[in-house]
Amino acid sequence: MQLNSLLTPKLIYFETKQLPKEKIIKVMIEKICADQQYKNCAERLYNLVIERESQSPTVYPTGMAIPHVRIDGLDDTIIAICIPAKPIIDNNQEVKIYILILTDKNVSSLYLNVVAAFMRISKDTEFFNKLLTSKDAHAFIDLIKVAEVKIKEEVTISDIMTCNPLVINENQPIKALADLLSEHSITYLPVVNDNGDWVGEVNLLQYLNTGLPDYMLMMNSVNFLRSFEPFERLYRLEEEVTVKKVMTKPDKVLYPEYSIIEAIFEMVKQDRQTFSVIKDKKVVGIVTAMDIYRRVVRA
Repeated sequence: MQLNSLLTPKLIYFETKQLPKEKIIKVMIEKICADQQYKNCAERLYNLVIERESQSPTVYPTGMAIPHVRIDGLDDTIIAICIPAKPIIDNNQEVKIYILILTDKNVSSLYLNVVAAFMRISKDTEFFNKLLTSKDAHAFIDLIKVAEVKIKEEVTISDIMTCNPLVINENQPIKALADLLSEHSITYLPVVNDNGDWVGEVNLLQYLNTGLPDYMLMMNSVNFLRSFEPFERLYRLEEEVTVKKVMTKPDKVLYPEYSIIEAIFEMVKQDRQTFSVIKDKKVVGIVTAMDIYRRVVRA
């Protein structure tokens, strides 16, 4: 199925005024009700969408927000699109386009695949910018039609992963690791060699473990210790120990074409919540259990 087959010019508009998110959603719903000839539905639909957004905002790092709601008995998938006059800060991220989706509760797979199609669009910066600067709704749809954007039958890891993540070189000192983890408020980084090839992964616990003497790990409890000796040791070693010394290299990695079920299987089997996504030895993304939960299970 082609994505453009689900789009209608009447439900795509370029806002000229600087409106807040809630007003944009309200306008999109009003357009849907008018186009579908729904009577007295706008307020109810608005409340459903806002309630859903309060539970789990659907803002993506690529500059796209996809508020949505599933409705019993709708028996259709309706898409309204708004390009704000200026990007809006929503959930601490910049949103350049709002895509409102109404769908039936029994067609969740179609909804996920529609979201995946828009995600692929937003990751193609050049094409995405062309859409955002289209002269009107017809031009917007024509671009998608010419590009032959398809709705895939299956959502893959590539559709939900964080692309082009931060990485760290295996020869860097763990101080550089600590700085990156702190600066970006993260706990995990893929590790690459001088050629940029993936060679492993490192996390916050592995960094902290550097400060613990081997004998401490043999104890059942350290509640009798009150000294900051482990941290002092860690500070001394920060410039000496390299990432290569503390990282691990899992036996299993994930690839962009893996299905969501394959990803869940590996996460549960290996008791890991974060995976590097590898293609041709390069790190192309990171996927977490929370990504799957928010973007698939709770979508």
